[in-house]
Amino acid sequence: MPISLVLLPGMDGTGDMFGPLLEALDRAVNCVIVRYPPTEPLGYAALTSLARAALPRDHSYVVLGESFSGPIAVTLAAERHKGLMGLIVCASFVSNPMPWVRPLAPLLGGLPIGPALRFFGPRKLFGGYQTHALRELFDATADRVSTTVLLARIRDALEIDVSTLLASVDVPTMYIQATKDTLLPEAAAERFSCLAPKANVVKIDAPHGVLQCEPELAARTILEFVRSVSQAP
Repeated sequence: MPISLVLLPGMDGTGDMFGPLLEALDRAVNCVIVRYPPTEPLGYAALTSLARAALPRDHSYVVLGESFSGPIAVTLAAERHKGLMGLIVCASFVSNPMPWVRPLAPLLGGLPIGPALRFFGPRKLFGGYQTHALRELFDATADRVSTTVLLARIRDALEIDVSTLLASVDVPTMYIQATKDTLLPEAAAERFSCLAPKANVVKIDAPHGVLQCEPELAARTILEFVRSVSQAP
């Protein structure tokens, strides 16, 4: 059986935002989309368990963690599951990417997260690449996820640190860096490179939502990586 691509979603957790990428991949690789509960505020440990349970058991695969799910993908790769051939981390982080925000975490509950998400979300994800179709995709996805869940995931992202685990990953690794990312600082990619010096860093000229804004280029980049690890001796 051919190698599979296990897709771990961004902060929304629905997996719906992978739509443009899936269309670009056009069934060139079998994709397994992991979806997180949209109304249950599970932490990183519980979400990692859900992702672990979705890993293929009878054939090889590559794990891709987008944004929020980068730490989950790193954790799974460090566990060295049978069949794992490679790790891709896309526009993500291994520890709190914005440490100056952490002291403000207790105040998040009092902020109008819903309206702020509607206003700032598309700007941060898509920037000047935003289209009517992408805005519709964003709005439909946002409608499915509760504010309680989003708050919990934001807090978790400010607390997570899988730096030690990344250093123990022994499969081929690629980091996709969005060069126009205004959500994550460039330091997030630099820290990843320092902790995983053998990782291949690929820069794509796009905002944070690189898989949505440049799906064709992202698909080619991902497929090249999947093919390379599948052909490795």
